[in-house]
Amino acid sequence: MFLLLFQAAAFLPENTGARVTPDAAFLSRCAETARSGTVDWKDLGGLRPDGPKQEAALIHFLHHGTPQEARLAAVLFRVSCRTSDPALALSCLLSAENAGPEHLPALAYLALDSALPLSIRAAALGRLLERDCVGAWPLAGSLFRLGTPQESHPPGSSWVRTGQYELPKRLLLGSAHAWLRMRGLPPSSFEPNASWKDQREALASLQAAVDNAGHSPSWCPDMIPVQLMDRLLQAALKAPSARAMGLPREGRALALLWPLTRGFLAQAAGTGPGNREMVVHILAAVGESP
Repeated sequence: MFLLLFQAAAFLPENTGARVTPDAAFLSRCAETARSGTVDWKDLGGLRPDGPKQEAALIHFLHHGTPQEARLAAVLFRVSCRTSDPALALSCLLSAENAGPEHLPALAYLALDSALPLSIRAAALGRLLERDCVGAWPLAGSLFRLGTPQESHPPGSSWVRTGQYELPKRLLLGSAHAWLRMRGLPPSSFEPNASWKDQREALASLQAAVDNAGHSPSWCPDMIPVQLMDRLLQAALKAPSARAMGLPREGRALALLWPLTRGFLAQAAGTGPGNREMVVHILAAVGESP
């Protein structure tokens, strides 16, 4: 859980952390781990900081977008997808400053996994929003409404009703604010503990901002590796539910990644009747047509 704590510490004012000098040796250890590109499980504990100086070093490292940090981010996202420890998975999902384009398909798949805790699904969904995957907004909106009289369950949500929704909603809200900042918009006034009336009004305002917003300046339609999107499409075509339901989870993952999947889906629709039928279902999930 230690990486999650550092993620929270990174939101403190700059001058608070500046009083602690990062441990140079520990910072070097982080950089060396990132350069190696892989981390053995037995060595992962060596990245656990001991004391404020090492904590400051890890915070500094994770929040500077260097190529080395990107490699460590890749390690963290891989761990989040493979571990059976919910706390470790959540920590890894939140630790890196940004999710790379190559991480988005796996994050979309995680966001749709009904067997996972809501907090992990919310974190994965939020990282998609931070990359301008507007196809994730319907699912995000349904999570914000979970446990209220305005509850909605779009296809693919499968939310587990635990009665404990504050943490997942706050995790998702932070990413929603990042999405709004990309467009120069003010943060949402949504508060998970507010009255239902206030929540409804805040969500209506947020939805209006989503509906009226254009693409962010950093939007790029070809950022996700084609082979990863094709892997999702092929898995969707082979899924047992493909014929009965029309859109398996792998297909819904491609919908969550919209509009970053626009070019890929346009090409895929022309490669065979089975592909076209699946693409039609995917596009329908985001209100589009071929």
